[in-house]
Amino acid sequence: MGYEMFRNIVLQATGDEKVRGKTSADLERRMHDALACLCGPGPDLIVLDEGHRIRDAKSKLVKALSHVETRRRIILTGYPIQNHMKEYWTMVNFARPNYLGTLHEFKNRFVDPIENGQFEDSSESDIILSRKRTFILTKELSTLVLRRDAGYLHRQLPAKHEYVLLCKLSPLQVKLYKAFLRGGVPRNPTTGKIDVLGGYHISLAIVNHPDVLFDALPGKEEVPPPPATSHAVDDDVDSDIEAVEAVVRTMGHRLSFAEPLFAKDYSKGIVEHSGKMVLLLHILRECRRIGDRITVFSQSLPTLNAIQDMLDVYNTYKKDYEKIHAIRIDGSTSQQMRFSRIAQFNDRDEEVDVILISTRAGGEGTSEADARYRNLWLIPTNG
Repeated sequence: MGYEMFRNIVLQATGDEKVRGKTSADLERRMHDALACLCGPGPDLIVLDEGHRIRDAKSKLVKALSHVETRRRIILTGYPIQNHMKEYWTMVNFARPNYLGTLHEFKNRFVDPIENGQFEDSSESDIILSRKRTFILTKELSTLVLRRDAGYLHRQLPAKHEYVLLCKLSPLQVKLYKAFLRGGVPRNPTTGKIDVLGGYHISLAIVNHPDVLFDALPGKEEVPPPPATSHAVDDDVDSDIEAVEAVVRTMGHRLSFAEPLFAKDYSKGIVEHSGKMVLLLHILRECRRIGDRITVFSQSLPTLNAIQDMLDVYNTYKKDYEKIHAIRIDGSTSQQMRFSRIAQFNDRDEEVDVILISTRAGGEGTSEADARYRNLWLIPTNG
């Protein structure tokens, strides 16, 4: 059960929160039964995942949980004790009520002395007392807190091997990059200073694939964004096109350096236009040949679009057994469809070779267990 549903049911059943609309005898009976199941006597065991959600002692959620009579309680969290000690007290107090005393007592005994010794101008006596109190608190919690570090995962997961591959620019990329350095670096029209961040995003667009820059040229027909849904993951905000177009709007930069280099008959999806794309296609073909599946991550949605365009062009000239089949997860993918595509990727009976994932959408709850290789296409800090 989710936290919000639990909070609403308990607070309304206990009368701590008014029920909207009229209530019938049947509704009151069902609310009473629900309260008995959830709180008194409640279940034999209660487990709170993402336990830091109850860090605010004055929140409605904590108030609802105060009605729970279950004695066996487990909280799962990655929340560190060194940050926000008062919030940590709230979690411990739920798992073992009054074990650390009241919040006021905990503040006087641990929070104040520990924090007083953590300033640059703290006296030696404050530092010593801070360390003593930290040691005492850690010892007192040792019987309650079961810590597991990354070593546990290292014993469970297969070894990871990282390879850094250098890619040469294509002839078109070389021309675009040289033209960019000669006169395409954006400048602030008021101060005349170089816009480093804007120039950075334009250079990333060039080295990922010229298609990304081509789509950002003025007058190009833009693809409308997918409709938002209530279940959609947060959309990616650091896309190349958005960043480049921001430069165009705010800096008066019109990407004029690039327009002469794109022929009138320029075609999108050509693998040879990007050194990275040539290497990626080679990796995809080899993985398909040996029966492995691969995940491709990018923070840039237009780069994922360029990869899809490349695969569409590639598959057009290939026989069915040679085609590379791709699926995609990004910020516009609903939660339901997201889990469906992950299951599809992990199912060996499905004809899927690669899954394209935006780093933001793929950073929450994804599990591509069947992928032996992961290709991080674009790292924003170094292109």
